[in-house]
Amino acid sequence: MNLQQSNNFIYSRQMAATALIRQAAISIQTALQLLRANVRHEVYQMVIGDITLRPIPFEIVEYLELRDALYSASPYLFPAITGEALLPSKFNKAQRQWLEKASVEQTPTHPGKLSESQLNGLKALRFRMERPRYQCTLAIALSVHLALRPSEVAKLQKKDFDFDDRKIRLRDTKSQEDQDLPLLDDLRTPLKRYLAHLPNDDDYLFINSAGNPWDRRDVHAVVRQRGVQKGLTTTVTPRRLRPTVVKQLIRRGMATAMIVQLLRHSDERTIHTNYIDSLFDELGDEMNATYHPLWDAQRTEPDFTETEGTQDYVSNDESVEYGRS
Repeated sequence: MNLQQSNNFIYSRQMAATALIRQAAISIQTALQLLRANVRHEVYQMVIGDITLRPIPFEIVEYLELRDALYSASPYLFPAITGEALLPSKFNKAQRQWLEKASVEQTPTHPGKLSESQLNGLKALRFRMERPRYQCTLAIALSVHLALRPSEVAKLQKKDFDFDDRKIRLRDTKSQEDQDLPLLDDLRTPLKRYLAHLPNDDDYLFINSAGNPWDRRDVHAVVRQRGVQKGLTTTVTPRRLRPTVVKQLIRRGMATAMIVQLLRHSDERTIHTNYIDSLFDELGDEMNATYHPLWDAQRTEPDFTETEGTQDYVSNDESVEYGRS
């Protein structure tokens, strides 16, 4: 288990246990002794032994997926890193540490006594914990859906997204001009949720662990890594994604003028030179695989029939009989 998984698990475990203790009004000791085998996830409720949770806390649903992936062998619902039952003292210590990270009061630590500001502070940590994963997914999505250059992805800020007019503003692009692209429906909801966690319009979407904005190399790295994770034998890079997107759009019949607008080339001939002309090598393969006029002609030859030793063949609108004895 790597460090990222460990941090996510500990945080997720803390929030799930806190949600359970608050909603079920049970003690910390009781919650930490619960067994995973006693959890039943039903349609509108979750049953844990004698405890019924309705509505089902989102924190527990999310936690169970991570817990089962990392600690399937442990019998406890909230196992320690060792797989044994988590001790109340360890839970309280971790609670103080998370409250400190959230920059809120560190007391009280008992879930049932937490203030709204403490709870909100703890919940806000979720984005900080998951942001590296969110960033990778969004960077790849923008590269695939809109064929953006890696430098364009890295420079994106919160102010560049207009959800009312459904457009994305690209600043300081390769052509040194601000340019707009459509905000696609598939990207709209995840981007809106992500940007809600960024307080300032000038905040960058993608930052490293030091808080500095990404550069093009970071985008290149996450795209390449996703290709490795998917088991692709060809190295996947943002530079290769652009012609891949174009080829798919051409095959689906999109007009060249619209593709030019997507890629933001000043000269339409660039599209032909770099993308359309490159499809020539595929043309022969596609024709060989799908187009066989001679075969088709053979399948549509007249159907000759023999009846009592006589064959009739119609040619040039004249009926010719042959083979009659």
